[in-house]
Amino acid sequence: MLAHRRAYGTPKITVYGAPRCSDYRQSKQFLGEQPVRHNWVDIGEDEEGRNRVQELNDSKQIIPTIIFEDGLILVEPSNAELVAKWGTILKAKRECYDLVIVGSGHAGLTTALYTARQGIETLVIEKGGIGARPAPLSASTTNPASLKESAAANRATR
Repeated sequence: MLAHRRAYGTPKITVYGAPRCSDYRQSKQFLGEQPVRHNWVDIGEDEEGRNRVQELNDSKQIIPTIIFEDGLILVEPSNAELVAKWGTILKAKRECYDLVIVGSGHAGLTTALYTARQGIETLVIEKGGIGARPAPLSASTTNPASLKESAAANRATR
C-alpha cells in the first residue's frame, strides 16, 4: 500500500483520497495542521486502497474516507466532525484574558511564554494545531540584563 506517513510512530488514522478531490485536500490540510499521526493513501495510485474505499462505501469511490484507530469510519467529514471525534475543546477556559495572541509561530509562542511567566493571563489562538517549536530558553536568554547586552552588541556590529 502506498502511503505517506505523517509525524512519528504508528499512525492512528488512515485517510483514503485523491489529490483531485477538494474534500480530500481540505481534510489533508486540516489533518496536516494537527498533532495527530496519520497515513495518506492516494487511491489513484494504490489499487488496494481504492478497493478498500469501495468496500467501505457500497462499491462507491467516496473520498475522503477516514478510518480511525478505534474502527470508526468517517466519509467526507467536515473539519468540525474531525474535531468532535478527537474531543478537542474549542472554547476558552476563561471569559476574559489580559492578552490574546493570534498565531502560534515562534513569535507567538515566545510571547505567550514570557507573558505567562509574568502572571499575565494569556490566550493563544491558532487555526490548526500549535505547531512551532521554540528554541529552549537558557538563563542567559531570559535575563533582561543579558538581553540588553545582546542588543548593544548587535548595534555595535552594524
